[in-house]
Amino acid sequence: MNTAAHATDRLTAPSTPRPLARLRARLAPSTLDRRIAAGAEPWTDPDLGARAARLTRRGSRRQIANGLESAVLDTRAGVSPNPLRLVAPVARTTVSEAGDDVLMLAQRLRAPEPVRPQGIALARLLLVDGAGPLYSAGDALPLVARRALAALDDAPVAA
Repeated sequence: MNTAAHATDRLTAPSTPRPLARLRARLAPSTLDRRIAAGAEPWTDPDLGARAARLTRRGSRRQIANGLESAVLDTRAGVSPNPLRLVAPVARTTVSEAGDDVLMLAQRLRAPEPVRPQGIALARLLLVDGAGPLYSAGDALPLVARRALAALDDAPVAA
């Protein structure tokens, strides 16, 4: 395979996942996202391929971007978390300080250019992991956001 074709393959998900793989991808998204985020290549496993296909959809990318933007913009605007929602409140100081990195990640997720599933998986885990850096105090949030941003564009991502 030539280099250009291989690079394109790494930026897109397999085209038509089988129904059983699609079902498994819907039932265990975080498990598959963790594998993809860790560097597992989607074309090596039907379940990973189905999950990558779902992650790379424009709607999925937009939904993740919306969640990341809301976390930053609500924090900066002083919006209090809704106590009736069953989600962990973000670490307001951490999010406020790392907001620019998170917003750059969200902006890239919205861009029309293709992205690698690994970066999307990293961004989604950042958003949904209630014990992760978006929701806990510390200095990991900017690093994780930058890692996800780099992974979107096929840049090397250290574990």
